[in-house]
Amino acid sequence: FQKQLAVPPKELIDRRTNLFKNANFDALLLFNGDRSLNQVFPTFKYFTGFQPSMAAAIVKKNNGSIVTMRENEEKAKTESYYDFTYFPGLIRSEATGKLLRDLLGDAKTIGFMNYEIAAGFYKAFEQSLEGLKFVDATKGVEKVTMYKSKFEIDKITEAVNMTRKILGKLVPWEYKTEIDLQR
Repeated sequence: FQKQLAVPPKELIDRRTNLFKNANFDALLLFNGDRSLNQVFPTFKYFTGFQPSMAAAIVKKNNGSIVTMRENEEKAKTESYYDFTYFPGLIRSEATGKLLRDLLGDAKTIGFMNYEIAAGFYKAFEQSLEGLKFVDATKGVEKVTMYKSKFEIDKITEAVNMTRKILGKLVPWEYKTEIDLQR
């Protein structure tokens, strides 16, 4: 299989480096929920370059790991820059808690995005990782994501150019307002 990374490794490393410059946490725990419930969160992809359904990511200063469902195996093999493994059971299970602790290593303070994790999942992670300190990393993460790298600017420019090309080929509406369309 050949990797098809949406974000180049250097870009992911730069993002991670910028994140930890002023971080008040040792690791960032991200969650990507069920696509069918529209629980797909942008921060997960921003720091991992990968967007599976039902996954957690642990991003640390020098590395990262993804824990996902077995149904994401092919996607993880081809799209994930980071090593990945599978949830061994429910998030609240001892086995999942042990896996997450192993991946966290010596991290004692865990950052999380307060609006990108459902309360039930937050409580489950908190139970699985009892004894570790959880801190809201939202403001620090937002500071990192608001500045755009050359890679991001190039992608935005590419999207704008595609949109202009498409809109340029559309025939302008014959009518000027929605009311005119109803007549």
